Amino acid sequence: MATTGQRLRTERERRGISVAQAVEGTHIKTDHVLAMEADDWSAFSAHVYVRGFVKTYARFLRLDEQEMAIQLDRELSGQELFEDSQSVSLGLRRGMLDFVMMKLALLRWQVVLVVVIGLGLIAAVWGLLPSTVAKAPSLP
Repeated sequence: MATTGQRLRTERERRGISVAQAVEGTHIKTDHVLAMEADDWSAFSAHVYVRGFVKTYARFLRLDEQEMAIQLDRELSGQELFEDSQSVSLGLRRGMLDFVMMKLALLRWQVVLVVVIGLGLIAAVWGLLPSTVAKAPSLP
């Protein structure tokens, strides 16, 4: 059975599409298209990129992208090509600053800004209102 890369290259050639046309049609770099067709998965930094590019390229060539993704997963299942980067990132210890930064990144800043401005306006109006507390008469 032909490999994923062989199937992609064969279909491109069968359709009479040049590598340049494939690059233009998929918006995938020339190096990556050539690497996929050569089954050179080391040109990619992570498995998720390989899978996404293969599916995009298969869709462009009008191949069944799900079938191609399954075949690719089967081919890459025994390789340790991308496992090192995943294990390194999973082993990181995260401190309090990382936790705070993550929570700040998840905030909806538009909502926070509206609330802060609203509270500021309420405080300003409250400060401008005359005091309703009766002052004690001053003693002579």
